[in-house]
Amino acid sequence: LPGLPWYVSCILLARGATAAEQRRQRGLLRRLGLPAATRSRRFDHGDALWVFVGVPSPCEALAGRPEHVDEVHHSGTWHVQACGLKEWRLRPNAPAGGEEPPPPSWDGALSLTVGPGDVLLINTRMWFHATALPPQPGPSLSFARDFELGADGAPPKRRACSREGGERARRGGAS
Repeated sequence: LPGLPWYVSCILLARGATAAEQRRQRGLLRRLGLPAATRSRRFDHGDALWVFVGVPSPCEALAGRPEHVDEVHHSGTWHVQACGLKEWRLRPNAPAGGEEPPPPSWDGALSLTVGPGDVLLINTRMWFHATALPPQPGPSLSFARDFELGADGAPPKRRACSREGGERARRGGAS
C-alpha cells in the first residue's frame, strides 16, 4: 500500500550452499558494499545474511523489533546500516553479580542512532536490544551477519549446523 509505513526482515543467504554458491554469495556481499571485515575469511561468518528494511512515515517513528535477546552462540553480529536511519536501544542481559535481568525498561538504557555506513558490533545474546526507524523521508536498509572468533584470532573450525540456528531463523533472528 503506497504511503503506508512498513518494516520487514528476512534471510538473504542460508546454510548449505555449495562452493560455487558460496563464491556467488561473496560476490553479492561485495556488490552490496558491506565493509570488508563483514565478509572477511579471517572471521568464521554464519552463512546467513539478515536483511532489515522499512519505510517509516516522514513525521512518525516506526517500531522495528521489540526488546529481545537472541538465543545464539557466537562471538557477535555485524549490523551495517546501508541507507536511512535506525535507532537502537540496548541494555545488558545480566546485571553484575549474576542477578536476573530487570523487567523491560529503558531507564538507563543506551540509545543510539546509526546512519549510512555505520557498523554496530554487538553480541545479541548478551544485550537486550530493540530497534525503531525514526521519522525520515525514505527507506532504512541494514544488513547483519553473525561471526565467531577463535582463541588465537583465526577463524574456528566450522561446526555442523545446529538446531539452534534453525530455531533462530524461525523466530526471526537478528534485529
